[in-house]
Amino acid sequence: MGLYRSHVVVKPETIQAIATQQLNDTSQWHTIVEMNDLYYPYIVPTNAEKMKNPEHLVTYGDRIMIPTLNQLADTSLDTLTKMDRQDVYDMSLGMDIQLDLGKPKGIDDRYAYMTKAKNENDVTVAKGIDNLKQSIRLRLLTRYGTLMYVPTYGSHLLDMLGEKMNADAVEQIKIEIKRTVKTDSRVSDVDITDFLVPDGRSFFCIMTVTPLDEDDAFELFIEKAQDAKIKIG
Repeated sequence: MGLYRSHVVVKPETIQAIATQQLNDTSQWHTIVEMNDLYYPYIVPTNAEKMKNPEHLVTYGDRIMIPTLNQLADTSLDTLTKMDRQDVYDMSLGMDIQLDLGKPKGIDDRYAYMTKAKNENDVTVAKGIDNLKQSIRLRLLTRYGTLMYVPTYGSHLLDMLGEKMNADAVEQIKIEIKRTVKTDSRVSDVDITDFLVPDGRSFFCIMTVTPLDEDDAFELFIEKAQDAKIKIG
């Protein structure tokens, strides 16, 4: 099973030049084209040209995938460079579209919004620890059992809010927070370090979430890779 890394296209690179530089073999340009599902002319100089066929063209600043000579079965943390180790860790913790979980004025609470990237044709990506933070927030804010096809996803917190905060209710909320966060396989431990009830009905909570360490994350990475190609970066 192949291991792949990403490459940022820079001016004035061509697919052939990238194959020569990255794979030491100009003839491998067609492998890069097939891997990234690119159509001629493959790399275009502007976003305007890219938008004519955005699924099959790239421009300067875009990332494409490059095959490496390493095979996943022969890969270990010791064989990875520092950059690769960070990429593996980020991949293990996940990558997703970054969402704005704040509520814009006059907008329904039920929706989250994609964060705008510097390039107006792209969206921002949350990866690694940032993705884990976002996922935990979404998990806590989703009512348990409401996610289609994943009936055990979410928390019971929304059903607990608004009730009088006596000592028993506080303990139940703490337990539910820890249970919900721990259901994420990327979390090693969670500890509630502060819990305040300012008005008798709402609460303010500070928690420390410990993600998987590098070794555990690598094992998770290998487990996820059993039935799929893994793209690094």
